[in-house]
Amino acid sequence: HLRAVAALLDSESVGFTLDSGHAVVAGQRPEAMARQMGHRLVLTHLHDNDGTADQHRPAGRRGPNGALPGGGSIDWAALTGALRDAGYPERNAWVLEGGTQLPDDEVGPLLAAHIGAFTEVLGGSP
Repeated sequence: HLRAVAALLDSESVGFTLDSGHAVVAGQRPEAMARQMGHRLVLTHLHDNDGTADQHRPAGRRGPNGALPGGGSIDWAALTGALRDAGYPERNAWVLEGGTQLPDDEVGPLLAAHIGAFTEVLGGSP
């Protein structure tokens, strides 16, 4: 489907957004989608969930404010590897979720959990 859309648009100015959470809920593997999008991947919306609903959790975290470890359904090592292989980090920014989706979520603590979780996943410093 992505190849057909790219061919129909026939412009290097047109690209794709990878939403990791939506992909998993739709039964897709985000790392496979990143590889298919390749150089046309221009934006990411990176967040985790349990595979049943779009919960916008930090990588590998669950519960209000992403306070609990585990519960995520995304293979973050595979996804970040695919993004790096596609050359994504050299040309684009990593976009993390910052909104609240679960009861008792608070913007500040949830955003801090996202930053901490993705810093760990990406193997760097914030």
